[in-house]
Amino acid sequence: MLKRSLLFAGLAGASLLAAAETAPNAGNAPNADAPVVTEEETITIVAVPCSVCTEQPCPHGHGKCDAEAHKKCADKKKCAEAHKKCADKKKCAEAHKKCADKKACAPAPVPDYSDSDYELAYTLMECGGVPAGIDDANAFIIFEQMEQSPMLKPAQPAFEKFFRDHCSYQAMKRDLARLHLATFTRDEMRKLIDFFKTPAGKKLAASQADLTRHTLALRADRIHRNLPELQKNVHECMVKAQQDKTGSTAAAAQSE
Repeated sequence: MLKRSLLFAGLAGASLLAAAETAPNAGNAPNADAPVVTEEETITIVAVPCSVCTEQPCPHGHGKCDAEAHKKCADKKKCAEAHKKCADKKKCAEAHKKCADKKACAPAPVPDYSDSDYELAYTLMECGGVPAGIDDANAFIIFEQMEQSPMLKPAQPAFEKFFRDHCSYQAMKRDLARLHLATFTRDEMRKLIDFFKTPAGKKLAASQADLTRHTLALRADRIHRNLPELQKNVHECMVKAQQDKTGSTAAAAQSE
């Protein structure tokens, strides 16, 4: 049975997989040998995956790490290296509380930025229109989700609170500042701030929210208009995978 998930996998990706995993319409009906697809409504918030994870499921919540040694931290160096790449350091650290070598398993330390560094990054983000862009994008995602899944309308306040608590500019402000500090030198940030104070810079900053919203709307429209193609291709891949699996099982049984 396939779950029909409402997936937040990046901006405006909320309903893509939901529609993609739905069985095709009558014109693309599966044949008698095709797997039966039933639907079950779920809501899944997808975390950014660990770059070393390739399979499901993973005890970290990122996917199965490519080395079983991570589970027991037999290879302390490899374990530590793997966690340096984890997008969710806190979650990754929680998964390894039982490690014998706590020091080796700990996530990489956060750079020691000064208060003035953070203030410089905050100024750059605010001059560049980042707060409005992020919060506008969140509002658009929620709106699209409600449009695509009207049955969730009563839960809209819960979606709004979730995004406000975890995905708003204020919620991510310090992390975003660290991203900017890791990307730009202090001198580059000052030059960018000076640019955003020019007429052209002010116009760009003021337009960021609208540009983001229109970009999301354009992507959502293109997904909607071309969805039958995705549904058809996904269905064909599912059928082929099932047939390959059935063939492999039959071959193995014959070899015995």
